[in-house]
Amino acid sequence: LTENTPKPLLLVGGKPILLHIIENLRDEGFSDIVIAVNYLAAQIQEFFADGSDFGVRIRYVKEEVPLGTAGALSLLEQPIVAPLVVMNGDLISAASVGKIVEFHVHENADITVGAKVIETTVPFGVLRTNGPVVQHIEEKPTRSDLVNAGVYVMSNAVIEGLGSSRPIDMPDLIENNVVHRKVLAFPLHEDWLDLGRPDDLRNA
Repeated sequence: LTENTPKPLLLVGGKPILLHIIENLRDEGFSDIVIAVNYLAAQIQEFFADGSDFGVRIRYVKEEVPLGTAGALSLLEQPIVAPLVVMNGDLISAASVGKIVEFHVHENADITVGAKVIETTVPFGVLRTNGPVVQHIEEKPTRSDLVNAGVYVMSNAVIEGLGSSRPIDMPDLIENNVVHRKVLAFPLHEDWLDLGRPDDLRNA
């Protein structure tokens, strides 16, 4: 699907994934958007141009080599004077990004991670044992986890700490900051799809 089309331009409901994201941000009052581009960048730049057709202002940063899911942040113009929303370009979500920003500011966080609540059911009876002795059996238990939803809010201090044009992925950036900075999770209960597989795209 992405041999000739960058993933953010794949269609969901007749509209590119990234257009869904930008329209949702616009409708929440966000107006200044930066898109990090590398693979088939010209197609994305041609489609969105300066953003005026979509009611926003769009600028681009070009990764000469892929910098991972966080490395392109080092290419942004400094200083950044407001909390920065960072989003993957291949997700569909009904969550309010504005509410995540409000939470981030209210809690004076350095990084806020949008975290989708995922429930997983084990389709078997799960044994709790002490050595070979069965102490308890629970039939088809369900566990609840918070998973990284690909939506983040960051303070300027975190971005300033990035090395220039150094590849880094978002999980590593978060892990590097959990000890010395305030890193919080904001649970998302709304519909959310990470479009990592063809089945996910069909579901979307």
